[in-house]
Amino acid sequence: MNTYIEFTDLNVGATMRDIEHLCDEAKKNHYASICVAPYYVSLASNLLKNTPVEIATVVSYPFGFSTTNVKSYEAIDAIQNGATEIGMMINLSAFKNNVIDDVKDEIEEIRDSIDGKTMKLMVDLSNLSDEELISIVHICNETFIHYIELVGEYTRDMDHAITLINEHKNEVLEIKVNTSTLDDTMFEHLIDQNVNRIGLKREEK
Repeated sequence: MNTYIEFTDLNVGATMRDIEHLCDEAKKNHYASICVAPYYVSLASNLLKNTPVEIATVVSYPFGFSTTNVKSYEAIDAIQNGATEIGMMINLSAFKNNVIDDVKDEIEEIRDSIDGKTMKLMVDLSNLSDEELISIVHICNETFIHYIELVGEYTRDMDHAITLINEHKNEVLEIKVNTSTLDDTMFEHLIDQNVNRIGLKREEK
């Protein structure tokens, strides 16, 4: 079970002690990865040195409307600081304006800039129709990224979106969802839905 989990702390008020606890828990429980804000990537990298735990961070989070040059700089800087996985918010402004080539070009530029590291395209379902989600899945297929990540707390309403993704994704694309609670029943349900990574949020103290 734990090998599916990305233990996450993106709380605005997270302290160094919080990140130390996050990394200790990840090592102890053999989680797949941790996710921290870019500011804490270097710290997490040092704390998790010589362990199999991957280090994820976010780019242009939570809105996604930074320019490509800014996103590229953020991604490269994160990799240089020790990140092994990059989650980038989709440029929903470009997508809604139907400049799909610009969306693809940006994803490919960031993908190529991180030297083969894992890339997740982060998508907020609250602003998307089914048809738009399917279009984004096709973009993910064509750009050969690793994950589509559904942003926000997991609810049963996401099941429909996950079904659509599974119907339209290629064999390379994997699915990530996020939750603050995870019991055996939910875990089994997500795995049955072909979810490959589960972002478990560290509770804010």
